[in-house]
Amino acid sequence: MTSKLTAIFILLYSLTCLLKADTLAHKLTPGKTVFIDFPKLGKTWANKESRMGVFLPEDYSLERTYPLFVWFGGGYGSDNPNHAINIAGRKGFICVGLPYHHDGRQGELSTGGWAHTPWSYFKTMLTELEKRVPNINPQQRFCSGFSSGGAAIVSLIGRTNGA
Repeated sequence: MTSKLTAIFILLYSLTCLLKADTLAHKLTPGKTVFIDFPKLGKTWANKESRMGVFLPEDYSLERTYPLFVWFGGGYGSDNPNHAINIAGRKGFICVGLPYHHDGRQGELSTGGWAHTPWSYFKTMLTELEKRVPNINPQQRFCSGFSSGGAAIVSLIGRTNGA
């Protein structure tokens, strides 16, 4: 009797996990960019509320995994993943746009922008993405950027200790 109850519990738990993953991923629409807000992270370098743009490819399915393509924009940065979407051709990649943090100080005292955004800022956003989109391939993660976006990548590589 105990083994039957255990088997039923495992089955129900597994179904609950699948339904939860399915529900979270379906809040994002394939072929569309949606934005996930992070009000606790403060303002971006562009003086906007922190948020991450997420694009599920047009060929998105929960039945397979997808590589992640993270875009770091030029200038003040952007949460818009459009450049990554255009490079990927709208298929085959989950694309995100990550903005740069701003600490609220002005002038030389400011420690925001691409050179000073802490890894924890980006990690908070990427962790939430993994909760909502459970089928990102952990072995296929790419990033690219334009101008200060490229500088942001070089800066992060030097500051993340392999994260």
